Amino acid sequence: MKEDYLQFIWSQKRFLSNEFITTNGENVVVIDFGVHNEKLDGPDFLFASVLMDDLIFYGTIEIHVNSSDWYQHNHDKNRAYDNVILHVVYNHDKNVIQNGREVPTIQIKNKIDFIHLRSFESRIIQHFICQKSVDFTSLNASLEEMKDISLSLKYNQFNLPSNTMEKDFLFSFLVFMSKAFGTNVNQNAFLQLFASINIENVKAMNCFEDVRQLILLKSQVDLPKEDALIHWNVKGVRPSNSPKVRVEQFAYVFARIVLSSNFKMKNCETILNEIIHDYNETSKSNLKLSSSFYQHLIINLICPTLYLFSSNKTVGIKLVKNKLKLLAQEKNYITRRWNSVGVVIKNAFDSQALLSLNKYYCSQKKCLSCMVGKKALET
Repeated sequence: MKEDYLQFIWSQKRFLSNEFITTNGENVVVIDFGVHNEKLDGPDFLFASVLMDDLIFYGTIEIHVNSSDWYQHNHDKNRAYDNVILHVVYNHDKNVIQNGREVPTIQIKNKIDFIHLRSFESRIIQHFICQKSVDFTSLNASLEEMKDISLSLKYNQFNLPSNTMEKDFLFSFLVFMSKAFGTNVNQNAFLQLFASINIENVKAMNCFEDVRQLILLKSQVDLPKEDALIHWNVKGVRPSNSPKVRVEQFAYVFARIVLSSNFKMKNCETILNEIIHDYNETSKSNLKLSSSFYQHLIINLICPTLYLFSSNKTVGIKLVKNKLKLLAQEKNYITRRWNSVGVVIKNAFDSQALLSLNKYYCSQKKCLSCMVGKKALET
């Protein structure tokens, strides 16, 4: 049994009756099940009211799997729980004393609709419960809100590098650039390479070709695996994404950016675009940076740095959304899954938001924290 499922059925009032009996034998009639507290600290349901032995009580309701969870969660030390008028539990295993009084407790183990519970359990094990359960055309507003929430969750994970130069835009940009060139396959290797480079020493060299050659040398990408300190993953990697190709591209872009005299947040995308154009003009066909990889850099390099160096998070996420809406949608097995259930993906904002929704909700089975998932599980 999961606590979020108990909260869900309480919010949906999925009981045969609103009449209960406390563990001490008192009759309880729930007048108002309360408002689900999904954002604030404190009890699970606010503004509730119950009738107990001819007296009406107004306050909050707390829900647990076991009544002893009250102590496991340290509610007994939190004054916010002094106003709990009813403790709703699946299994009663301990009386709860809060601020000198016993909190009335009802056990709902035998009040649950077990047909719905079994249906929930069978569907929640699926990776994508919405696949056959939801008409997305009727839930567009809920889906749009969840997309905004999910994308914000992704960007809230970004932080400036924990380094003495953490407020340096160039340093942070280069960290994100290293991650972006590494993709999911060689991100750690590129970060190792970046860590081996002293930016101030590189600037002092003041020679593009010397800097480029230094990066190629430090990458150790041509050394035998057993001799290299940096481990490059080549297994299952496409030729266009091989470490040798990506390091060659990275070295050129890195050298140009570091030696640029006017590289700032306001012009970083323009300069990056110019550098990539120049690189492609002089490179062999097998080394050119593709348009799809350039879009990958916009999404995973430009957008995070714009967000982090904006005046505040609200401004930052707005800049990111506007930027992503100008880019084509990404295509992968996750976006294809959303397409298969009728979700229209128009641009990179849609695809990025849906990838984040999948990561932070679908794959973690947090369906009961998702407005769309709740609708799928109401039936």
